[in-house]
Amino acid sequence: MFKIAITGPESSGKTTLAAILAEHFSGVMIPEFARQFLANKSSYTLQDLHEIAVGQWASEEKAIQEGNELLICDSDPLVFGVWSLEKFNNLDPSLEQKLIHYDYDMTLLCMPDLLWVYDPLRENEHNRDELAFLYEKMAKKYNISLHRINGFGDFRTKKAIAILEKFLNKK
Repeated sequence: MFKIAITGPESSGKTTLAAILAEHFSGVMIPEFARQFLANKSSYTLQDLHEIAVGQWASEEKAIQEGNELLICDSDPLVFGVWSLEKFNNLDPSLEQKLIHYDYDMTLLCMPDLLWVYDPLRENEHNRDELAFLYEKMAKKYNISLHRINGFGDFRTKKAIAILEKFLNKK
């Protein structure tokens, strides 16, 4: 069983890439739990962020228990760590534990070189490059290896597929 994390700032193509990779490799995509959790909320707290993270990891665990061999996760502890620091200037201890014990086999960092697209749940139109730097900084701090995914259209998709193919063929 392999868990692949798709991470990065908002509007960087994570969901699109996760869906394409799940289909290409006949895996299962674990959607971003935050979308359903925040759908009917006008604001949220650090406790809400903790609950979102727990919901995300429960979705992953359920897919593992169902016997799925390849999970493509449209969120990961890096997302929650950066989000926690950016929004609340605080890293929730349970989130930090997930970073310390990061259990994804590969992590693809989607770079914010795509145009930002409005979405009512998005908050960071103007600092996505800074956030990408925070993802890389946090990954380094917790010894998480990242593969940067950048570019547009087919180039971006083919790059991610090639990286994942190389990884899966080694195993």
